[in-house]
Amino acid sequence: MKRDENAKIFQVKVGFFGAKAVGKTAIIKRFFEGIFEETYNPTQTVNMHYYTPEICDMKLQLVIYDFPGDIAFRKVRIDFLEKNKMNINVVVVDAADSYSYFALTDILSELELTNQIGHGFLFLVLNKIDLDDIAISRNTMSALAQTVEKYYGIPPTPLIETSAKTGENIELLFNTIVQYAVMKIKTGSVSRTQI
Repeated sequence: MKRDENAKIFQVKVGFFGAKAVGKTAIIKRFFEGIFEETYNPTQTVNMHYYTPEICDMKLQLVIYDFPGDIAFRKVRIDFLEKNKMNINVVVVDAADSYSYFALTDILSELELTNQIGHGFLFLVLNKIDLDDIAISRNTMSALAQTVEKYYGIPPTPLIETSAKTGENIELLFNTIVQYAVMKIKTGSVSRTQI
């Protein structure tokens, strides 16, 4: 199918959230660049990435926002989210760090405060599954997903286990995001934008 290069495109906003050091940036870097950096460099601002997947019947662009996880950036996240609605919210937890699991309460309250929940799909990602000292199981995350669905009255929450270090399920995560983006478009929740 030939595309009109001047045609409007569907732009879907995807936010990556989670406590600091859970691997949000590492997941994104693994997907876009195919690399993993051992050195931890904390995200200091909201970083944006663009992904235009090949879809035969529509023009789609994902705008991926990588939010800083440190609690010191709570106001930055809230200010940004009050002005920008995400279509898909990806919440990342470090499988080896129980703090990141308990930080979910704060992250979900920020998303609720800024009316993100209900506006967009919610994904849960259990990252760093390659590590030996797993503190948070898939069963724990599945139970959390069910609780979130019931509490917020939202559709089933996808749960994907990943390893940014090995690359395990990174493609699956982004392919699933694309599938949900297409669902958002088909329900009329996303309008075309001239870019």
